[in-house]
Amino acid sequence: MLSCRICDHKTEKSLQAHINNKHNMINSEYRGTFPGALIYSKSYSDRLRYTNAHRDPSYKKKLSDKTRELYENSEWVESHNKALKEAQSTLKAKENHRKGALNYFKNRTKKQREYHRERLIQSWKDSEKRNNRVKALKNAHNRSEIRYKHSKATKKFINSLTTKEKEFRKINLKKVWAKPENREKILKLSKIGLKAAMSPKGRENFFLAQKNPELREKRREIAIKRLQNQPVVSSLNKYFHNVLRNNKLYPESEYRVGHYVVDFCFPDKKLIIETDGDFWHANPSIYNTYNSIQKKVVAKDKREATYCQNHGWNLLRFWERDIYQDVSMCIKQIQDELYG
Repeated sequence: MLSCRICDHKTEKSLQAHINNKHNMINSEYRGTFPGALIYSKSYSDRLRYTNAHRDPSYKKKLSDKTRELYENSEWVESHNKALKEAQSTLKAKENHRKGALNYFKNRTKKQREYHRERLIQSWKDSEKRNNRVKALKNAHNRSEIRYKHSKATKKFINSLTTKEKEFRKINLKKVWAKPENREKILKLSKIGLKAAMSPKGRENFFLAQKNPELREKRREIAIKRLQNQPVVSSLNKYFHNVLRNNKLYPESEYRVGHYVVDFCFPDKKLIIETDGDFWHANPSIYNTYNSIQKKVVAKDKREATYCQNHGWNLLRFWERDIYQDVSMCIKQIQDELYG
């Protein structure tokens, strides 16, 4: 005979329904409050294990077909969603869901994480599932309430990261961008977005947004904040400077040579090092045509190279992609120039 530790309710097989409905507790909470407390009788637990082990293999398909039939019934779906929304709107349900999700993701093994990742990849390869998810995401993001909640959750997650975690994410993102295949995919998606933005509907939405004074003010505040927080030294230069120091190379950073300010310099050796971003300096292995800003930067780089050559400076340039793909090669080239 099983007995509830809270109200002394007695039953022969299972306390689960009583704990969930009477005390609004899930099994893990009950066991955490009363260590060693039983929720299922031994005979009932053995029967459950036996049933699951010897269940008809077609059971899952039958269950799936039955569930699909239910979801094809619009009246049932409406009542189900209404009941689910009411249940999930309570603070207790939200807190239980949050705790359960945290415990689940925190206690997963490496094997479980890899299995979950593979299942997720396979599910996205299924065209039907992918189309349904994309459709659901579009419908959700058409609602301002959902967009606000998503933005709020994203900001909360970013703010919760430590400085080390932020730097790790930034370096990984740079590595992703350094791979040509990833860059090609991202640029392809960007072109799709630009095409949609330049369509008649996209232009109409843009002009309507421009007439909204609240949106204009919000954009102005974001632009001012970005300018105020814009770092003097780029993240690429910070990363490369740390690598140089780790290899016992200590150059002068942001060093003035004539009327130019170079990224790194060894004045005694007359060696200048420039770390060029792929976009702003127009990496020729990526860009065939340049925009107006890139043309100005490329022209400035040529003038700088001519000045250094005429005044006896040795200039080394490293592209952003090369630094993140094989930084050791860059360091070796610098060491050869200094000590070779």
